[in-house]
Amino acid sequence: MATITVSNQIAAPVAAVFERFTDLEGSPARVSGIKSIEILTTGRFGPMTRWRETREVLGRLDTADMEVTAFERDRTIERDLVGAARHLVGAGADHHPRAAA
Repeated sequence: MATITVSNQIAAPVAAVFERFTDLEGSPARVSGIKSIEILTTGRFGPMTRWRETREVLGRLDTADMEVTAFERDRTIERDLVGAARHLVGAGADHHPRAAA
């Protein structure tokens, strides 16, 4: 399996960036490919938070259940597809130069 790493520096405080990443309900307004989000768990965003995300990919709608598998506020977020043959892990601000501060 190939590993792909994508990095992007954001000129904003880490806490503000994390607030955006953890605002699942607001995702469709900020990410053009996301068409809908359905929250599957209750409580604060963190480990074991699950949601169903529908995105437009190559002109077709693709729906996947996602789960937070690791979370450290203002440091890292890892999420994984639930019950799928494909595997995706997304990480948050853990490479941000101020994240350790």
